[in-house]
Amino acid sequence: MTPNTGSGDRRDDGRVRIRSRKWDGSPHRDNLATELGNDEHGRWLWMQDGEPVLSGDELWCASGGLRLFPPDDAWWSAFFVPRRTPTSRPQQEYVDITTPAAHGPHLIEFVDLDLDVERLDDREVQVLDRDEFDERRVHLGYPEPVVEQALRTAAAIEAMMNGRQGPFDGVWRRWHEAALRSPG
Repeated sequence: MTPNTGSGDRRDDGRVRIRSRKWDGSPHRDNLATELGNDEHGRWLWMQDGEPVLSGDELWCASGGLRLFPPDDAWWSAFFVPRRTPTSRPQQEYVDITTPAAHGPHLIEFVDLDLDVERLDDREVQVLDRDEFDERRVHLGYPEPVVEQALRTAAAIEAMMNGRQGPFDGVWRRWHEAALRSPG
């Protein structure tokens, strides 16, 4: 199954379409996830192993994990993937720096701003794709307030991850257990 790319985003199966674009409006990612619930950190969704993800013109299968969308004014969203022992895939905490997401019951949309922050297992936290961000901020014409907010957000997320502050304190494991128990 591929993500619904038609104009209607109404879903009756409890799943939510997650759609991101780049600053110029070009497609970035498009996929479906199962709604799990909300807590003080935001809205939690689950993507199963093999969930189709449309990335530009390419279709690939995601590694199962949790997607967190913090409250509407946040300039980031996170992805948490547990360690996979048989494949030696490390545990991953990955944060996309984005514009604040627009939340609907069946659709979440945002603009990906290229910067990412990641920790694999218990290794050092890294800010990724600074070169891509620097190139695209000029090429795509990011306004200076957007550039400043993206850089501030990446630094704040890096500090939160290094300090193991919520939601980077392992709270995602509770949601992972709930996802494994859910029928979707």
